[in-house]
Amino acid sequence: MTVIRDLKTGIRTSESMWFKKKDQYIHLTYKAIFNKEGEFLGYWNMSKIFSISSNCQAR
Repeated sequence: MTVIRDLKTGIRTSESMWFKKKDQYIHLTYKAIFNKEGEFLGYWNMSKIFSISSNCQAR
């Protein structure tokens, strides 16, 4: 996966993206984790799911 490779190499320190699945929107965030010496330790992933109600109206 390009995002993970870029996090490992330090090209990016974080990446966010949106996906739509049926009536839900999914927001993903990946953040690189490095130690004090700058070595890549891994990544943190957070996801948020938003549902749109049929009762909602834009204003």
